[in-house]
Order: sequence, then structure tokens, then C-alpha cells
Amino acid sequence: MTNAETTAAEARNYLVTFNHNLGGGSWSRGPDLERAVEDCRRIAHSDWGHLFKLDGVEVTLNLYDVTGQDSVEIGPGYVSGDNPATAIQSLGRRVVRLPAKRKGRR
Repeated sequence: MTNAETTAAEARNYLVTFNHNLGGGSWSRGPDLERAVEDCRRIAHSDWGHLFKLDGVEVTLNLYDVTGQDSVEIGPGYVSGDNPATAIQSLGRRVVRLPAKRKGRR
């Protein structure tokens, strides 16, 4: 990998969102897509597991490339950024399984 390719790869920035369609959601953002997916999976379970039975269920996460955006706004059906010169790219969706409760914990 050349220096230019390394710099371009390091400059990537990803946003992963979870929306439970009842007016709330969770998100994670970072330079590593797989880490952002794992963080969003964990955060969604932590944020909403006490309200909904989410232990071990499959949910859909939305993936975005938000490289070049300093701030990003997430709403029902849209994601927008503060830099109109750089488009936000949807990377599709990923189905993940939320963590199950650990045995011995209530």
C-alpha cells in the first residue's frame, strides 16, 4: 500500500445507526467500519435492552460513509452532514445479533 493509499484509508469515517422505529435509536461513528458496527450493536443493546426484549435478537444496522463531514444529523429516513461538497454515501444495511444476557445476571 502506498502512502497516498494509507492516508486515504486512514481518513475514512463511518457512521452506523440503529433505529427501533419508535422515536429513538443508537449510533456509533469511527474510522473502522467493523469497530463502528460492533460498538453500535453493543450501544443499542445497552440503550434499549431495558425497555424491549432485545437479548439475542437480530436487528438491522444502517451503514454510512460520512468521510469529510464534521457533524452529521440523523433523522427518520435521512442522514445529512455539514459539508455540502462531500456526499454521504449509504453502504447498505447489516443484520447483526444483539448480545444475550449473561448467565447469572438479572
